[in-house]
Amino acid sequence: MTGDYFISYDFLKSIDIYSCGIKVFNKFPYGGKYKEIIDYCEEYGSSKLILYATLLIDKLGSTKDVRIIYGDTYKDCDIVFAGSIIVKDILYARSIYVGGNIDAYNSIYTDDSINAGRYIKACGSIEARGSINTGFSISSFGCIKSCGNINAGHNIESDKYIDARGAINAGGKIESRYGIMSSEGKVNAGEHIRIGF
Repeated sequence: MTGDYFISYDFLKSIDIYSCGIKVFNKFPYGGKYKEIIDYCEEYGSSKLILYATLLIDKLGSTKDVRIIYGDTYKDCDIVFAGSIIVKDILYARSIYVGGNIDAYNSIYTDDSINAGRYIKACGSIEARGSINTGFSISSFGCIKSCGNINAGHNIESDKYIDARGAINAGGKIESRYGIMSSEGKVNAGEHIRIGF
């Protein structure tokens, strides 16, 4: 699917379970393209619009679209995108919610959660004041730190350490060079947990 996928007005109404899409319905009274609707929610950025965009991505899934991001442009913003993002610099954002992948050439820092439908890869660290969640894997050449939970459908791998105030859960393996820490004392892996490699 691409961002040009057309979404009918009736479908838009059907997923508004929290009554947060009124502005969307007014803007797109006959429906609209997937990417245009998500972009509208991201641009006007109220908490209700951001929530509506994430519900739409959860319902329809990811697209093949790719956005290239330069980190200094999103410091006080939420990033919501149905496709995948490539981050060229250190990224500071309020939150990130993407349907596909996050590929970062450096580090990622957010004031809230980071969510990716598939994987997160960073050449630096991944740090969130909320949770970090992916459908597949999380890998970092730096540390992976979260003030909430860290959840991955498959593997969690860090070249430094993994640190969460909540639980750390992986469907596959959890591996870290220097340490794995959970303030809740909950570290769960479907395969193995290893420190030092």
